[in-house]
Amino acid sequence: MADIQRRLQELRSELDDSIESYCSRQQTWLSHCSNVARSVFMASSIANRRVLHILHQNQAETSIQISKLSIASFL
Repeated sequence: MADIQRRLQELRSELDDSIESYCSRQQTWLSHCSNVARSVFMASSIANRRVLHILHQNQAETSIQISKLSIASFL
């Protein structure tokens, strides 16, 4: 069970690092955009967020789902 928890934490960490890297690149791009383009990007950025769900977990395996959230989830 400890191995599963450790692996899940590694996956979450990798996902967090990936999202952080993506957001950093997008922030660099945003600094070169107009205010109108920024508001459009911010709406699409919210729509592209991901959530990690544990579907099933036991001593032998863990099943996860990475979901795409809609903008309505944040309103």
